[in-house]
Amino acid sequence: MTDTTSAQGLPGPLQQAQLMAAIGEAVGSSLPAGWTGARFVATMTAGVSDFAVWVTRDGAETKALAPRPASKAAKQLRELMYEPGKGTWYTMSMTLQPQGSADTAFDYDSEPDFSPAPIDDAAFASDLQRFPRDADHTPDWLRAKL
Repeated sequence: MTDTTSAQGLPGPLQQAQLMAAIGEAVGSSLPAGWTGARFVATMTAGVSDFAVWVTRDGAETKALAPRPASKAAKQLRELMYEPGKGTWYTMSMTLQPQGSADTAFDYDSEPDFSPAPIDDAAFASDLQRFPRDADHTPDWLRAKL
């Protein structure tokens, strides 16, 4: 049986829920009046990260800086969600609605988009060292970069 207790003493799934709530609260409290939708996007490797909030207001979507507490919680969440052999996610997206609902998705397999400038392949090799994956969980795009 695998021990899923975190460094904070909480079982892993409870700490994951706590971190996701912290992200939602940090993003939600940073949004301007009149927002009708928001999406927090975290794109990460072990050494490179990009965080943004896309805010919909008056029918238009604009990009805003992500609040630091949300970025910090996302980094912790990525570490916590690592599964030996499977790896961890590269992109997380949390969509918030004004009525208080939030949907979160994690992408473990697609190549992360670090637009406008792609990152060096060495960043992916470093990430694979930090978060090892079995061959079955290593996408073709990642194999090609190694």
